[in-house]
Amino acid sequence: MIKTELKSQLDVGIKLLELAIPTASDFELYSQFEEAGVFGEHAFDFFVFIPVLFCKTMLPSVPFPDSYFEIKNGETIKRSFKSTILFTRLKKEIQTVFIEGISQETVLKVAGRSSNFRVINEVLLEGYNLGDIVLSPITIHPH
Repeated sequence: MIKTELKSQLDVGIKLLELAIPTASDFELYSQFEEAGVFGEHAFDFFVFIPVLFCKTMLPSVPFPDSYFEIKNGETIKRSFKSTILFTRLKKEIQTVFIEGISQETVLKVAGRSSNFRVINEVLLEGYNLGDIVLSPITIHPH
């Protein structure tokens, strides 16, 4: 099996998220993505999309929003996940990762970096069910 560039980048991203110190700030972790040097101009996209996709794949019964907000140059832009090519390609690769098998510990560490995961966890700890959850679109602030 030939490993694609995207798969190699995904593997590095998963490893960075898996090995991250739980108390590391998003800025600290994003800096590691930049320093890894394998993501090119898309380091921020990998940093945001991998945890979101792990969360969506791990919890298929939760209705996740189809869009997100991006704040760029002081302007808020609504974007569709489906229209973001990298997101769509990563989604397919991550589904393959789950099918081929990945440890539950790694899944939780990676998905746990998603704001959606943190919200879902808090709601479940309050005694609600997955079916009660309604998520709003995330907002990202590219550097």
